[in-house]
Amino acid sequence: MEEILKVSQVVKTNLSIPLRQEELFLEVFEDEWLTLKKFPKTTQLLADTRFSCLKKSILIKLSVISEISQTPMSGQVLIKRLPCGADEQLQYEILLFFLLRQLSIKLKNEQDVELPLACPNQLQKVGAKLDLNNAELIGCTVTTNDSSDRRFMVVDTYQIILVEPDSKLGWGKVTFAGQLQDLEIEQLSQDERTLVITVRQSFLNLIFEIKIEFQKLTFDDHIRSLTARQRLTKGRLRARHLKLQKISAVLDLPDPFASSSNCSIHRPGHAKVVKNQPRSSNSS
Repeated sequence: MEEILKVSQVVKTNLSIPLRQEELFLEVFEDEWLTLKKFPKTTQLLADTRFSCLKKSILIKLSVISEISQTPMSGQVLIKRLPCGADEQLQYEILLFFLLRQLSIKLKNEQDVELPLACPNQLQKVGAKLDLNNAELIGCTVTTNDSSDRRFMVVDTYQIILVEPDSKLGWGKVTFAGQLQDLEIEQLSQDERTLVITVRQSFLNLIFEIKIEFQKLTFDDHIRSLTARQRLTKGRLRARHLKLQKISAVLDLPDPFASSSNCSIHRPGHAKVVKNQPRSSNSS
């Protein structure tokens, strides 16, 4: 256990600089966490490996170390060879941290309460009912090849949400929900009222399955379009900062935005989520 803690501390130190400087640190962190879900019995994987802390922290299967197996072209998975280049080194350090962390949690007989960064109950799904009475809404028209539908946009903590009015006054039904951290925004040059948003949808229950969602939103005028773009841009930045702050807590590192003014971003009104429940026969 002492050796695990020692190597884990070295790995955390190695990750402190990329956490502050790497633009894709959040994506790599979450992708490697999903990668770990491919191994149902992590302790068996760890039992078949050995720890070494020489110039760098390395977790490798010693039997596959050779000049051939040290490159991605060898076909060996990263955990069974040396990393090649800065990108693989970052992946390697993060995956090593996860393996050490999971082994430590297993040995202590504890539950992991810190990951995933956004719990499933914090994310809205299509069909959920939202209380929109205190939410800041922007009306828009969602245009597809087949139809044009009137929707209202909500910028939540981690998601952009499109809703349609529900039969209950002041409530809405989710028709689209995408993570803000993966959001890309493009304004059509020929129509300043229209935004095209692209969201990469990742699914925790389907490892590595990624769905690209496109939404073409046309607002009532260019002022509302500009307002929506500002909210989405700030929302994306806020969502990424919140997750990076959680990562720093998991790594026992200082908050990377503690001295930054960017972390004090205005938080718009949020919608309350109520799970679908069958209505009683007395309800009107």
